[in-house]
Amino acid sequence: MSRAKSYTLGAWIKLWYEVYAEPRLREKTKHYYLNYIDNHIIPELGNTPLEKLTTIQIQKFYNDLQKSGRIQRYTHIKLKDKGLSTRVVRGIHTLLNNCLEQAVAE
Repeated sequence: MSRAKSYTLGAWIKLWYEVYAEPRLREKTKHYYLNYIDNHIIPELGNTPLEKLTTIQIQKFYNDLQKSGRIQRYTHIKLKDKGLSTRVVRGIHTLLNNCLEQAVAE
């Protein structure tokens, strides 16, 4: 992770998405990835330098998503403090894993 380690996770994931992920994704998948990045990963872990990111931080992040990761977008439905489905958390994990594997390869 020599070159990539100077990035925060937020800066790296945006670069990774633009260079490695976006060109090979279908439109619907791009929408999911951007939602995961902008609404979940960056707000919670985005300021963390890659070289200081730990597996415990990431696991706690996944646990929090399952417990109370829903985003409140509408006022007529109460979603605050509701968790994300296992499928969505697995999708976020897959994205984050691919991103971090590329950081290690750099």
